[in-house]
Amino acid sequence: MKRLRQLVGVKCKIVVSIDAPKVGGPKLDFGPLKLMYESQVQFLQNEENLGTANHIISQISDQFKTWDNVIVIEDDISVDKASVDTLIEILKFRLPEDVLTIGLFGSIPGKLISYVSKSYWRKTRYFSAWGWAIQREDWPLFKLDIKEEISQLKYSQSWQSLNEREKIIFQYRFEKVIQTPALTWDYQMMFCGLLHDKKHLLPLFRCCDNEGFGDLRAVNTKTPRPKWYIGSRGIAKRGFGLRLIPSWAAAIFEFLDKLTWAGSSFLLLELLKLKSRMFKSSHAFKRRFSE
Repeated sequence: MKRLRQLVGVKCKIVVSIDAPKVGGPKLDFGPLKLMYESQVQFLQNEENLGTANHIISQISDQFKTWDNVIVIEDDISVDKASVDTLIEILKFRLPEDVLTIGLFGSIPGKLISYVSKSYWRKTRYFSAWGWAIQREDWPLFKLDIKEEISQLKYSQSWQSLNEREKIIFQYRFEKVIQTPALTWDYQMMFCGLLHDKKHLLPLFRCCDNEGFGDLRAVNTKTPRPKWYIGSRGIAKRGFGLRLIPSWAAAIFEFLDKLTWAGSSFLLLELLKLKSRMFKSSHAFKRRFSE
């Protein structure tokens, strides 16, 4: 319901796809929601339980039979209509050839976007599953089962550019994916980008948020919200065209991505934790002073 309230009215078709319950689980009744949103939203529910990865991937493949672009927003990802409309505006044109996906997660707290007149984007090697889109031409590159392709990773320039610690971290993740390919799909998208030397477009400022931290049902967000992850999302300001920041500036933000998705810098992690503690202490002091 929260996602529908945020997204109803976006300038594209909205499809709500629900996996079938596991054996013995109750089936959902979409009746009231269909009456409320029948002119704007299509509701689907699988006949049998596919699991998270197979459900998402099969639904994307089905939608590409009709549409040229697909935006994926899971139920625990908070985002606003204006930011999704910005994605839609960009997706009217072919993304750069070296880009695999475009997403809504930025390194800088989104509230700061109010000081910038237009949205800016950057290229990074790191895939974010927190609200993202892919185009029909690139979808065939993605494979849920990467077992047959893992040996080709060594020929990738993107893979060779990772530091040794990152290689160990991602190699471990990819080997787990090979053993259980149906449990995840986001690591496979990261693998796809590395294998094909493709980048991901992310905004300079955060336009989405993950509300699933601390949920034991989650795969990657079972733990509490990271201490260094401060600030909240903002709204992407629309404009004309895809404005990319210079590559040297994008490299700085990619360094933060490296921490977020690979945790490859212990020193930077400790500095960000310290910054977070100082941020929280400052706010606590202001509250006491105001009282």
